Amino acid sequence: MWYLFMIIGLYLITPILNNSIYYISRNTLWTVALLLLLFGMINSSYDQIMNNKVSFILWFVNYLGYFILGYLIKDSKRRFSFLVLSSAYIICSILIAVLSMYTLKQYDNLYFYGYLSPLVIIGSLSFYKLFHQLKLKENIFSKISYLSLGIYLIHAGVLSVLTKVLSILEINMFNNPIIGIPMKFGVTFFISIVAAWIISKIKYLRKII
Repeated sequence: MWYLFMIIGLYLITPILNNSIYYISRNTLWTVALLLLLFGMINSSYDQIMNNKVSFILWFVNYLGYFILGYLIKDSKRRFSFLVLSSAYIICSILIAVLSMYTLKQYDNLYFYGYLSPLVIIGSLSFYKLFHQLKLKENIFSKISYLSLGIYLIHAGVLSVLTKVLSILEINMFNNPIIGIPMKFGVTFFISIVAAWIISKIKYLRKII
């Protein structure tokens, strides 16, 4: 749930960013966003190597590049082909899996799996731009999108309980990642949606989601 702590800093600095971006050209803003993302990538690696413990109120600094790029991509008119964006995402995902497995075995490190590693940055931005360009019509996911924060808040607890129940019942088939990952995802996602929807109907609790 680190994201909830990190986003506090982003919320606090958003008014300052809103007042500043109107005085900065789009080209300059793109440059600033990319430099901030590069800074975040380098700074997070430095903190990891030096084992620095940064206060949660400053976690947002490393993610400012992501934050501003999200804003810029949302308003960008430039389009990329579906093949280019989907290929970038798939290739990055494969490389992340392979390299993470290697570094975990050789160095007990998951650098390439980190949110600010180069492959994750390229893959996530490609994925975001891909769906931004699709211009999908209203669908089941858009109808439940208002529950997304609630699902996020609930899913960790649901997954934890599910894992403990499977362990107590000694159901080992889910230990196979090919079976376990999609099945646990499906069950956790479904229960989280239902729980978030129920909470959204309760007068004094609906505001938290």
